[in-house]
Amino acid sequence: MPKVTVYSTKSCPYCRMVKAFLERQGVPYISIDVGTDKEQAKKMVEISGQYGVPVTTVDDEVIVGFDAQRLNELFGDEKTGELYDVLIIGAGPAGLTAGVYCARKLLKTLIISENIGGQAIESWSIENYMGFPKIQHRYRGSLPGTGRDPRAGETSPNPGD
Repeated sequence: MPKVTVYSTKSCPYCRMVKAFLERQGVPYISIDVGTDKEQAKKMVEISGQYGVPVTTVDDEVIVGFDAQRLNELFGDEKTGELYDVLIIGAGPAGLTAGVYCARKLLKTLIISENIGGQAIESWSIENYMGFPKIQHRYRGSLPGTGRDPRAGETSPNPGD
């Protein structure tokens, strides 16, 4: 097994992504927080020529940033299994949005649905979907259909606009 070292800081999201990938692959690594260890920070800059994190060393190879392609080449694609971090039932607007956010956090996610879009693809009229600009305006504080804004005490000449 190669010697892997990850130079990182506590607040770096890409550092967490590198570590999560290595943990999922079962790759042992040494984690060095260059935010608190100035000597190791100098060593990281000498090795990589970079002040930014993460810097990952795999034996003598230096990987700067979260390079998923290179990590996959070195350690193989993520192991497949039946254990997921998140299970989402339904692929309507909420389910798909949840799936996108889970993927951004590198969570292994499974979405179960009969179709993509849920009831939204079968409905001819959706009046409360926050993605429509007219609805967004309504929910910014106006009372739907009355033309009144309870925050400002004003009325609009065209109710619902």
